[in-house]
Amino acid sequence: MLKEDGFRLPFPSCTFDIVITRLADYSQKEAYRVLRRRGYFFEYSLGPDADKEIKEFFPERIEKESFFVPKDLRNWKREVCEGIIEAGFAVSDIDYFKEADYYENEEELMDLIEMVPLVRRFDRKKDREKIKELAERYGSEKGVKITWHYYILMARKT
Repeated sequence: MLKEDGFRLPFPSCTFDIVITRLADYSQKEAYRVLRRRGYFFEYSLGPDADKEIKEFFPERIEKESFFVPKDLRNWKREVCEGIIEAGFAVSDIDYFKEADYYENEEELMDLIEMVPLVRRFDRKKDREKIKELAERYGSEKGVKITWHYYILMARKT
């Protein structure tokens, strides 16, 4: 498996049969360029409801690069496909899945926020009250619920 800069791939045109992106920034035109004719393209990325609970409590400070915020939530799939189609691909499928992940306590939740990162200028001490509110609202016997939302797009070079 090769990992390269998704905006300037160091490969000749028409090199690969399959290109896969996973939670990465990339150029759709570059993906198209390096694929052979009739090659497959797969994109695995965040859906608009990913980490929605965190977005709710920190709307002004979310790290936009760590989220997918569509212009129109009802038509987010179309928005995802637009750039792919403009690059020359024929989209054959876009599917998504959502599930809940549960964080045992507020500390684990803060670890997630720092690790990804999800919130600009996050400070455990200063933001503890907001985290406590979030945990109270979305807490259960399983832990603090955070939504996972991902999509997989499949397209083909025409």
